[in-house]
Amino acid sequence: MMKKHIGGAKSEKKKFEKQTAKFCQNQERYLNLTTKKPNSLQERHFYAASMDYVYLIQEVHERKKFEFVETLLTFVYAWFTFYHQGYELNKDCEPYMKDLQQKIQKTRSNFDDFSQKLKKRMSEVQKQDEPVRKNTKGCREGYLFLLEKKAFGTTWTKHYCTYDKNTKKFTMLPYNQLTTKTLPPPDTMVLASCVRRMSDSIEKRFCFDIQSDDKPGVILTFQALSEQDRKAWMDIMDGKEP
Repeated sequence: MMKKHIGGAKSEKKKFEKQTAKFCQNQERYLNLTTKKPNSLQERHFYAASMDYVYLIQEVHERKKFEFVETLLTFVYAWFTFYHQGYELNKDCEPYMKDLQQKIQKTRSNFDDFSQKLKKRMSEVQKQDEPVRKNTKGCREGYLFLLEKKAFGTTWTKHYCTYDKNTKKFTMLPYNQLTTKTLPPPDTMVLASCVRRMSDSIEKRFCFDIQSDDKPGVILTFQALSEQDRKAWMDIMDGKEP
């Protein structure tokens, strides 16, 4: 409608304005003639252009009454079709949605129970003097600090260590949560002995020495995280008192 009918009316308007200007010029010349000269006023083209222009304007206004409503109605039908399809899809998925909702409610309920149990357990652990991870199935793992001798003194390096009582295999890996350096391969050895370090022989607390069959005569000194942690390591390593 916009391009065909309104565009046609605009073209006809230009034609009408052109004929109007020509008619007005002829009218002025006609009125300036004397009574002695023959005269005639050509009005036929102006009237024809006027009628065509009025017709097209009327046609545009009449078309607006139904073409706009038709477009709007088509749009409404499209939306109704969309919602109808959505309604049918909702009916098909309704059993699944209800089942999923029940599962979600059950999961939420389980989460609430788990959260309460976890808070209770945390409260119990916090009341303990010093919680220590127990040895499980003849194995232990955790963090220890290794005494290393450097050119200008000694340093304590944090290691992640594991020990298997059945094979007596002890593994240590330098690791610190505060750094992002590439980890070297772990150092593995077969444990030969474990002895508690006497407090008056070293400045650090919770220390013990180990020796391995792989490096006879080499003593490695480790510092545990607490007295109970040292006791747990020595228990699984069959450690001895000095």
